[in-house]
Amino acid sequence: MTYPIEILSKHLLDEFQACTQLRYSGKLAIKSSQENYWSFYYRFGRIIWATGGNHPSRRWYRQMIHYCPNVDISKIRIRAVDLALEHWDYQLIIALYRREKLEFKQVETIAHNVIQELLFDLAQYKQPHELIYIRDSQIFLDLPITFTSTDLFIKRAENQLQAWSAAGLMNCYPDLAPIVQQPANLQTLVSPTVFKNFISFVNGQHTLRDLSVLLKQDIIKVTNSHSQFATFNCCT
Repeated sequence: MTYPIEILSKHLLDEFQACTQLRYSGKLAIKSSQENYWSFYYRFGRIIWATGGNHPSRRWYRQMIHYCPNVDISKIRIRAVDLALEHWDYQLIIALYRREKLEFKQVETIAHNVIQELLFDLAQYKQPHELIYIRDSQIFLDLPITFTSTDLFIKRAENQLQAWSAAGLMNCYPDLAPIVQQPANLQTLVSPTVFKNFISFVNGQHTLRDLSVLLKQDIIKVTNSHSQFATFNCCT
């Protein structure tokens, strides 16, 4: 089993590989000195879920909007006992699946995308040597919702990062939120429809990942098109 050394640090790859070879079941927590954290949940050596990063709530809602348009999110009631869990997002997905609100394919697709997002964010992290790894086999997710190998997740993350780099975006992060600069000047350069969309969406309240879903466009295209007229800020 081999992992591409270009995508993640050697220590991180060694940890993923060890979990796979040991057929580990439990949580692998990855933390930085800046209090960033990412958690990957294993079932018999395969990653089945992940959480953490900058915007877990945004990520959950974004995935639901994109892949589960049949579900009215406004009617979902989240129990306090679920919110107390780090993997509350998994709990909600599983609850909806068990109530037959979601099909298994929807659940699996969401799991794939959540895992890929967090691997991509780890790949962009600038100080991988600072990361620490903590395994906790007491935290065990009972229902595996993807059977994809860790190798394949790593390979996909590598391809995503290569495409991101080729577009000249290595110093840009998908969780940043663009905001229009000098709207009066922008109005003279684009059509009224384009201007209206910019003002409606590019307001510092939507991350680049959010905009990709809202505008139904590839995130690289969204980032390149908006970088001409916007600055990028952190989004709460």
